[in-house]
Amino acid sequence: MSATISRQTANSPPAFGPVPGSEESRKGAPLCELLIRGKPLPPRAAFWIARQIAAAMRSRAAAGYAHGGLCPAHVFVDDRSDVLLIGPGSGTAIGDEVRGGAEMAEYLAPERQLAVPYDPLLADVYSLGVMLFEMLAGRPPFVSDNGDDLPRLHRQAKPPRIRNADSRIPAEGVELVDSLLRKEPLRRPRDLTAIVRTLIDVELRIMG
Repeated sequence: MSATISRQTANSPPAFGPVPGSEESRKGAPLCELLIRGKPLPPRAAFWIARQIAAAMRSRAAAGYAHGGLCPAHVFVDDRSDVLLIGPGSGTAIGDEVRGGAEMAEYLAPERQLAVPYDPLLADVYSLGVMLFEMLAGRPPFVSDNGDDLPRLHRQAKPPRIRNADSRIPAEGVELVDSLLRKEPLRRPRDLTAIVRTLIDVELRIMG
């Protein structure tokens, strides 16, 4: 199902939804409508989308905001294959917390499922890792018929190695996915510029 969304400009507020009155709009669809269980995206496309998500995260972080609700339903891929972050309302100030909706269940960082303070930016980094894994493998790292079991899997289970899903994924890409999915928030990469650069390097290596 296609949709139309307004493109945000550099002067847009930190909200992640459509910007009323924006002059430019694009047709496209949320990433969740492009992902088919059991059918991975081509590695180059997956890393391209992940790189744009990370770049958008970096722009928001520079303004002091995390997204707070990253999942395929909140990633809009337009008709130029550009990515826009959308969401349930507005960005989350770094240092604040936000509750996740049902669409977030497979993408919530382990620390968000506990009654403890957490860093929304590092939680978003984990969610980026889950989405990148799903784009490459055709399924999230943790799947359960019993939704109540998902929080335990995110907290305790070791994610599968993404290299097992597609041998074309370069070693740098495998290492990046592993680092994004680390259980301990402080062990995940926080430097979004470095994440973007790694994703670009992986794209170039895939292109040969």
